[in-house]
Amino acid sequence: MDNLYHHAYKSALQMPQIALIDQYVQIRKAGTRLWRKILDLEMIPPHQIINLGAIAANTALAKQNAVNMALYDDEFAQWRWYPIDPFQVSVYNPAGIAKWQLRNRQVGITPDIITRDPLLVSTEIFTWEDEWPSFEALNYSDYAIAASRIIAFGFRYITAEVDATTTARLVDGLQPYTIVPCSALGPGPR
Repeated sequence: MDNLYHHAYKSALQMPQIALIDQYVQIRKAGTRLWRKILDLEMIPPHQIINLGAIAANTALAKQNAVNMALYDDEFAQWRWYPIDPFQVSVYNPAGIAKWQLRNRQVGITPDIITRDPLLVSTEIFTWEDEWPSFEALNYSDYAIAASRIIAFGFRYITAEVDATTTARLVDGLQPYTIVPCSALGPGPR
């Protein structure tokens, strides 16, 4: 397990920010687009975001909300994550929109992701304000496990609403911005 924590710190130090201070972003959520300006950002060091609990052999646990990933108003976060115990985990981002459950589910991730994707780029998700994700665990082994823990790290961005003049320039493509997909619906037109 010490080796997995070491990988988390190494990956966190090499993780680039999606945007910098004074840059503009478009927050894309299910059916909503918000124009924001980055006021400040800070690194979120690797930490255990949730322990889904003990899992019997060949059993799945119900989805559990990661409420400690909630943010304050006008904030979004860029997360990379992975499990440190031998189980498979799926993330639903955001957690609570039932009619989009099939669209907001990512593929299952196991601890060996760190060997295939050392920077954990494939696990990156974004969350907006208090719209936290939920996680679902599956023990694929023939023995029970006592814990199913997930480590996450990333950046927290503090933003401000953009005035009407700047919004018009952003919409017209006269001002550069970065798209931030805060739901698994992705950045495509909807």
